Amino acid sequence: MADFTALRGIVCPVVSPCTSNEGVDYDSLQENLARLLRAPITGFYVCGGTGDGSRLTFAERCRTAELTIAQTRAAGRRTIVHVGQTLQRHALELAEHAMTLGADAVASVPPQGGWSETVAYYTALAAQAPVFIYYIPGLTHVSADYDQLRQLLDLPGVAGIKVSDWNIFLIRRIKADYPEKIVYTGLDEMVVPGLLYGADGSIGTWINLLPEFYCKLWTLAQAGRCAELNRLQTAYTEFLRKGWQFGILNAFQELMRSLGYAEKCFRAPAVWQPGSMPEPLLQELLADLKQSWGCAGVLAYPALSSPAARPEILYAGNRLFRNRFFIDFEPMLALRRELNAKYVTLMEGPATVAGMLIWGLAQHRFFRNCKMLFPVDSEPKSGNPAERELSLVFIRAGKYIDRSNPLDGFLNFQKEFNQRLWHTRKGSSESYELLELYSMIHPLFYQIGHRLMPEAMSEFVGSMGLSILRNADVFISPLSDLQVNGFMTIGDLTHPTEDGGTAGAVSSCGTRDQIRFYQEAMTDLARNYRRFLERQP
Repeated sequence: MADFTALRGIVCPVVSPCTSNEGVDYDSLQENLARLLRAPITGFYVCGGTGDGSRLTFAERCRTAELTIAQTRAAGRRTIVHVGQTLQRHALELAEHAMTLGADAVASVPPQGGWSETVAYYTALAAQAPVFIYYIPGLTHVSADYDQLRQLLDLPGVAGIKVSDWNIFLIRRIKADYPEKIVYTGLDEMVVPGLLYGADGSIGTWINLLPEFYCKLWTLAQAGRCAELNRLQTAYTEFLRKGWQFGILNAFQELMRSLGYAEKCFRAPAVWQPGSMPEPLLQELLADLKQSWGCAGVLAYPALSSPAARPEILYAGNRLFRNRFFIDFEPMLALRRELNAKYVTLMEGPATVAGMLIWGLAQHRFFRNCKMLFPVDSEPKSGNPAERELSLVFIRAGKYIDRSNPLDGFLNFQKEFNQRLWHTRKGSSESYELLELYSMIHPLFYQIGHRLMPEAMSEFVGSMGLSILRNADVFISPLSDLQVNGFMTIGDLTHPTEDGGTAGAVSSCGTRDQIRFYQEAMTDLARNYRRFLERQP
């Protein structure tokens, strides 16, 4: 029997990203593989359920295997190719193709039919290549008792088994009887119990999002550090429980999309639709990914030149749309450092990121006369830091624009903005009273008021909202009927990208025209901010 101990550890079942016409997005596939290869995972599982293998054409499965094996072999990693097919002949052809490419083994779910057909199927595959049995009765509806599984495990050429079943005692029993076989746990919810019961590794969907975390679980399990494993499993179970509220695969797909790893993972007739996940739940899951897994490494944005970073527009309901795009803010931030070195006294404080963004937006015709709202974390009058409250700064940047001397106009604006920030944070602004008034009036009032008195409502609540979420890597902008011209939210402006640069993610909500203006204005200020401070000919 061949030695397959090199296959022990964390094996990632890679997704097969879709193009708009339901074909495989091979560029995104290779980008995701490059990201995953930075984690110390053992290898990759190709064209399985997570890779949507059953919905790929024969040619797509071959091409996906070719690209994956070439990339992973170059990095010294292992590969298992799932070859399960309705026709045994096609499964054998895929197995032969995979082994020709240099795969370490193949895998397959059992075919539909009687038990004799199942035994014959795996016998034929095992003669072609080292094969892993994929036992997932909840999906295939093909169950077997232990004696039947032994029939398969006794076949020459069967390297091991992937067990995706709640009966983890099965893992213990197989390892006791077949210590030389590789046994994987396949359910993400059971990864820690499976490893503690003797599994040789894990093949779980969520490894795509948390490769370092799974590697940490594997390391702790090998060291027998049960207390730490229990703590991590408890937190992970809660994370998955939140995902189950929406459907665990749907939650996985939405997170992959939001993080820029794959716009779409599962082909029709999958029920998932972009942007269909409730925003509060998505926000919660994204926060958990960032904050709860200290061992999970840095969540990087996609390279700005990659297809994954292209702007997207999703329908959000109530005639509003959501928009997300990535911006390189470093030129603007470099200018900010220069301004702070020269004009801190004139501005009565530093040039703030928020101030520069508001001023830059006001250079666009759409935002010039907007009264903008900027949320501020304010100090409560009680003096207790635990009781910090949210307040608002209202400002119309356009009135400070001075075409004859743009720099003076900016300095005057930033001085005023700094003063308002100080008063708001100290709890001495008028926004407290205004927020209390907001809370007493039904939202329907604002909708009706905007239709009847649009200009008056813009003066009352502002016409455009901007929020900067410190220490937030990824977020979704809120849907709001209070801001006539929508709302824009920005996370960390210098978050790492996959190509070694930095960027900020911008999310906005509004009509199609409005979010187009948001993108135009934000892109312009990020690239050409110096022009806003210079007199134009």
